[in-house]
Amino acid sequence: MVELPVQHKTNNVMLRIYKSPYPTQCLVIARFLCLAITLAWLLPLRPTAALTINLTFDSDASDYPTFDPTAALLAPIVRAAADHWEDIIHDTGTLEINYYYDDLSGSTLATHNNLATSEGKPTEAKIRFDTVKNSSERKWYFDPTPTNHSEYDLEQTLYRDLHASKQTGWFNGSPPDLLEVGYRGNVSATAPDAAIGAYDIFSTAIHEIGHAVGLTGNVSSGEYADGDYDVASNLVGGAVMAIEGDAHIDPRVALMCSGCGNEELRRMPTATDVFAVATGAGWTNLDLFRQDMWSAGDMNDAFLWEGNKIPGSQDDAFVRHEHTGTMTDDLHFQNITIAEGSWVKTSTHTIEIDNDTVLRRNSSETTQLFVDTGGTLMTEDLRLFGAELDMSGGTVLISDYFEIQPDDEDTTSWNGLITGNGIIDVADQLENDGIIRPDGGALTFRSVSTDAWDLDGDGGTGELDASDGDVIFDSGGLRDEHDGQIIIGDGHFVRFDFDWELGSGGDMHLNGTSLATAELLGPGTATFSGDITATGKSLLDTDLVFHSTADVSLTDADTELKLGKQTTDLIIYNGGNFTGHGELEQNGNATVVGGSTVNISVSTFDFDGSSASNTTIETGATLNVTSDMLHDSYSSDLIVRGTLNMDLVTSSSWSLKGSLVVNEGGEINGNELILTGALSTAVGGAGTINAPLDIHSSASLEITAAGDTLDLAGLTTWRGPANVTGFGHIIQNGDAHFTDDTTIAVSTYNMDGINLSTITIDPHVTVTLDVQAIDTGTDGFDGTLNLNSSTIAVNTTDAWSMEGTTNMDTAADVARISGSQIVIVDTLNTTGEGIAHIDADAVIESDANLTVVNNTTLKINGTTSLKGGSFNTGPATNSESLSRVELDGLTHYDGGTITVSGVLRQNGDASVNSDITINGDYFDMDGSTGEMSHWNLNKDLTLNVLGIEDRTTNNLFHGTIDLNNSDSTLTVNTATPWTMDGTLQISTSTIMTLPSVAGQNFILSGEANIDGGTRFDAIVEITGTVNLLTATSRLAVSGGNLTDINTIHGGTITGPTDSSLRAITGHSLVGYGNINTGVDFLSGSALLADDGTLTIDGSFIALGKIGTHDADGLLNIVNAWDTNIADRLELNGGSVTGALITNGGQTVGQGDITTDGFDNVGTLSAEGGTLTLNTTAIPDLDGTANAGVINAVSGNVHVATAGGSSKFLGTLNINRGYEFRMTSHGLDSRGSINMNGGTLAVANLQQSGQLLIKAGAVSTIRSPDAHFTVSGNNLIDDELRVEGVAEIHAGATLKGLGHLVASNGSEIRLQNGTTVDINVLNHGNIEIGSPFGMTKLISYEQTSHGQWKVDLGGTLPTTEHDVMSVSETAVVDGLLALQPVALYADPAVRGMSDEFAILEADSLSGNFTTVEYGGVPLSSTFLETDGSFRSHQGIGLFRNITYSADAVIFENLLANKGDTDGDRDVDTVDLTQMIMNFTGATGSGGTWLTGDTDDDDDVDTVDLTAAIMNYTGVLNTAVTVVPEPSCLFLLVMAIGCLSVTRAKSCRH
Repeated sequence: MVELPVQHKTNNVMLRIYKSPYPTQCLVIARFLCLAITLAWLLPLRPTAALTINLTFDSDASDYPTFDPTAALLAPIVRAAADHWEDIIHDTGTLEINYYYDDLSGSTLATHNNLATSEGKPTEAKIRFDTVKNSSERKWYFDPTPTNHSEYDLEQTLYRDLHASKQTGWFNGSPPDLLEVGYRGNVSATAPDAAIGAYDIFSTAIHEIGHAVGLTGNVSSGEYADGDYDVASNLVGGAVMAIEGDAHIDPRVALMCSGCGNEELRRMPTATDVFAVATGAGWTNLDLFRQDMWSAGDMNDAFLWEGNKIPGSQDDAFVRHEHTGTMTDDLHFQNITIAEGSWVKTSTHTIEIDNDTVLRRNSSETTQLFVDTGGTLMTEDLRLFGAELDMSGGTVLISDYFEIQPDDEDTTSWNGLITGNGIIDVADQLENDGIIRPDGGALTFRSVSTDAWDLDGDGGTGELDASDGDVIFDSGGLRDEHDGQIIIGDGHFVRFDFDWELGSGGDMHLNGTSLATAELLGPGTATFSGDITATGKSLLDTDLVFHSTADVSLTDADTELKLGKQTTDLIIYNGGNFTGHGELEQNGNATVVGGSTVNISVSTFDFDGSSASNTTIETGATLNVTSDMLHDSYSSDLIVRGTLNMDLVTSSSWSLKGSLVVNEGGEINGNELILTGALSTAVGGAGTINAPLDIHSSASLEITAAGDTLDLAGLTTWRGPANVTGFGHIIQNGDAHFTDDTTIAVSTYNMDGINLSTITIDPHVTVTLDVQAIDTGTDGFDGTLNLNSSTIAVNTTDAWSMEGTTNMDTAADVARISGSQIVIVDTLNTTGEGIAHIDADAVIESDANLTVVNNTTLKINGTTSLKGGSFNTGPATNSESLSRVELDGLTHYDGGTITVSGVLRQNGDASVNSDITINGDYFDMDGSTGEMSHWNLNKDLTLNVLGIEDRTTNNLFHGTIDLNNSDSTLTVNTATPWTMDGTLQISTSTIMTLPSVAGQNFILSGEANIDGGTRFDAIVEITGTVNLLTATSRLAVSGGNLTDINTIHGGTITGPTDSSLRAITGHSLVGYGNINTGVDFLSGSALLADDGTLTIDGSFIALGKIGTHDADGLLNIVNAWDTNIADRLELNGGSVTGALITNGGQTVGQGDITTDGFDNVGTLSAEGGTLTLNTTAIPDLDGTANAGVINAVSGNVHVATAGGSSKFLGTLNINRGYEFRMTSHGLDSRGSINMNGGTLAVANLQQSGQLLIKAGAVSTIRSPDAHFTVSGNNLIDDELRVEGVAEIHAGATLKGLGHLVASNGSEIRLQNGTTVDINVLNHGNIEIGSPFGMTKLISYEQTSHGQWKVDLGGTLPTTEHDVMSVSETAVVDGLLALQPVALYADPAVRGMSDEFAILEADSLSGNFTTVEYGGVPLSSTFLETDGSFRSHQGIGLFRNITYSADAVIFENLLANKGDTDGDRDVDTVDLTQMIMNFTGATGSGGTWLTGDTDDDDDVDTVDLTAAIMNYTGVLNTAVTVVPEPSCLFLLVMAIGCLSVTRAKSCRH
């Protein structure tokens, strides 16, 4: 038979003869090797009592393709295919098959030919395999393991899976639903490359051998003669059915269908294929590889199985009929699948499965396997997919793998389940992704594998539910920690006989009751990293280890969870959380391991259990007890080397009667500890009690060794303990409260610890510290010391430092500090309306803060060294503050910063030895007597205070201040200006101007005597006198800036020659008064007149900005001067008067310059308004060097001095919005004028220099008489408007990208021969020549407001009439004024005309709105579409304007008789007009336009005859043409007819 990949072919014999390319000897050897290999591989697998298929490779007939030149690949494939059929057909018989390679036609994969039969059965056949496809070698896949189908995804197709049309189209009768129709599949994702795109030759071989064993015409044609194969009913459970087909069967999913072969596809024989083969050839003893049980009943009944045979050890059994299969004897399968709600019950029998036992739910009904008492399941693997293994007292023996999974079609609804009781023995592994739920007894699990039990499965979802039974794991071990769920019901237990762990994702529920206990048992250690929930009575009776992720929850108040039973039980805490409302009882000794944290937060915690167990908290461990309360007092041994956090909810304290050892870094935190027993460090290093500690009189403290430290970090109440001794150290990190006289005698009593502790001493209590030090090292007391009318005696060897806060309350008695010298570094507060004393010598450091309030006095009685500090006494409301700090002795200001809030009074003399700063409110600088203090400043004194008196309204200093050298500066930064009303003596011994007075503005109303150089860095108002004592004396006013100014208000600054008043860059002096010394104001400074007259009668050494401050300033400079010594002369209004100014630098601003003269050698710039020159002499605008610059770019410049025309060779710059104006002056510009907008307004202008009109703004020249001369060079890049009259001289240069604009009412005169290389825009008037001329323009545009006057004297251009020549575009509008001069007369001969080409352009557009001739507008008698027109003046005189694409032409025409429309011809239009208006000789009303050529008021034959005689036809010129006789005859006839007609009309 032939197997086709896509179509069916008839059975025919194809014979081809090939000559072998190989030598005969090689072929013989090759055949022998192939046969030997094949036999050696296949013989052990052949059945002993079945069909025998003998295979022979026909090497003589075969082709030898390069992919298998010796058929070594083909032989094992064909042998495997034959073996497969031998395993199916167990009837006795022999079939000889010859096979070989051949190049078959078309797409044929292989072909079969039956060669012989015997008794209806085939005995000999031939099979050929194709080698070529589409002229190339066919790609076959030779599977090296053909019976292993891992390269393909094979799937069954059952009859019930087929569409109804396929069921009826492929079968007859009623086949069973579970009949196997197809078993095939495409290549898998892991298939080798050789299988991709290749035909599976194994499938082809099985197919062709299927023909050989029965489906061939010689054998089965009698059976399929009626079109189908009638299958024996015993094969199909009694069903009546037939398979449609012939030599091929019709089901397209079967093996034996026609044309079903394809690339990447494997097909295997199905029950349908086998039944067709058996029916066709008469085979009766069949053994299918896959067999379904048809229906419920005895699984030992062959009739109930597909093929009428009980599956054997090499067969796959399927129970999926949705009913129950029972066993009456043992069964042995290779694989079994129980599915779709079907049940299998073993009874007392054994079911043995060599490979896989698979239970699948695949249904709304549960699939179950019942292993009954006495029954046994023996299998290699057991897999539950949403199905149930019901252990009804039986035994399950699994030699490899046990898998419990959810239903693979509905993973969320159905879990796999083990229930019941019995024994399950798993040799390798149990993977539980489902539920283990015992019932009615105990489920016992056994294994020889040490990691057999994966109780939570791959997903960590596996569940162990002992709610209704017990679970025992008596051997094996967990594969990993259990991350699933364990449930133990009341009266039940789970027992592990090996160490195991509840993983962090797992949870255990102990569901005990008040009557029955839920128990976890086992001799092994249970380690918990997951959650435990306990209800009722619960017991963990095994050694226990809790990890940090363990959460133990007690569900309600009735819950009682016991950890162990006796003290010998070991409880190890590596962490864990214990929460809930019941009681947690810790029986047995417990250890909290270093590095771990344990949280116990239950209602009641029995810390030492019922057996008084001990607890050790190791170094690095933390035990957090946040329960409501402890069961009772702790009476055992508690060793704390780690951390104990006792934070009870309903109890504020806990008591310790026994022994407490805190060492090796141990800590106790939380609730108050009432100590009535012994506390020691036990030579163990450091210990810390962070919790409040109440030390009763019965308690004892021993800080044993010199290296021991007890850290009291909580509130410590000292009730007079009997002994506080030892060689170690007490660190008072927490606050301390002394209620009774106490003496502390240890090596060090660290009063403040590291937490800035507060020490409070009750009234009338004395605390004596007989210690070597009150802190470690050189550190002082940094905490808070409250002396409540009490005394502290600090008896240390050296001075001690108060670096924290001391509160001295004098309300009940004097508060006092005695003993060694005190160094006040931080805060000292005094209150109580009494007196506080510091009897010792005192040093007040820079960070000290002394506060005195409530009418209290702090007296510092000894010699005091001030290095800074803060003094706070409250506000001073009158002449004397109520609270105060008094410095009664000699005070040395030894540097630093002092802050005053309130009043600090200096009663004694003072010396400043190092730089000192005093900040704050009021520093009474001259003491209570007001004028007695004498200050010597050897270094800087800075006062940043509200005032220098203790009065809020008085800010005067009346005493004496000596500034003894250049290094001493008095800086006064008061809230308001202060007044130096005394004497200021400055002696610097240098000419350098170093600062002497700085800070707040001050008024120098007294006297300043200066010897040497100095400066005022404070803003000064000089109303008194400054005496520069020597020629080397200098005073620099350096306060403020150019905005915040120094002022002179009527004061006087005087000094000898060479002394000077100075200002540096950024500083100024403004006002009125007299300066009678040299002026040395550097660049960037300012000296300005304001509020009156500032007179300067001294030499100028240097100047910054000099001028006026505003409109009321007048600067009077007595001597002539040059601005080149100054930054600039600046007027901000007001005026400058005095001697001649040579402007060698800059003069800017607005205002009036009324000096004797002004020579503009440099730059004159208006800014912010109008700068007016109104000097006595005419100002020289470009200066003596003819290079002066005038800028009207930020303001207007007005030259008001009367005079003639100024020749200007400098530079004039004008910007948009501003103007340069000369009221009574003309400008002869031979320099440069640069305009970026703005206006140049002069009485007359001769532009003979450089004129630049910049792009970006419109510029204007306003003058009644402006001339652009031949020597001028005018670059115009924007619009230049002419307002007034401007004449462009021939030869003048005008070029650029802008426009020359004649404004409305203005006029531009273009001399003959003028060339303008910019656009001309005419809003006003344009005239050319005088009287005639020609101008050349780039472009010309005349708007509706513009007019152009053209003089006409004759027809010769330029010499007799004006001509405008435009090289680019001309646009016309507005008025064209044609002005004939006296010498011109109109044409006198008929047919003659005068033409004037007045405008020539490259491109012309637009029309003149009005055309005047001699001042009279011309009407358009005849108007053309392009705007051209002819204006009839009478008796045939026409004035015509013609617009062409490039010209405007004016014509005066005296028309020929008959030319009624003035178009220079006599044509039928004219004659028609005359005929239409014919009146005859007696008529009237005729005009030239209607045909009256002789001006006799009619249109008659005389007129027509004249017209006929001038007839030209359509012409553009008047030419006398005599019509031909025929035409004349017709015209005469027309005239005669017309005459007769008119005569008749008259008669009628």
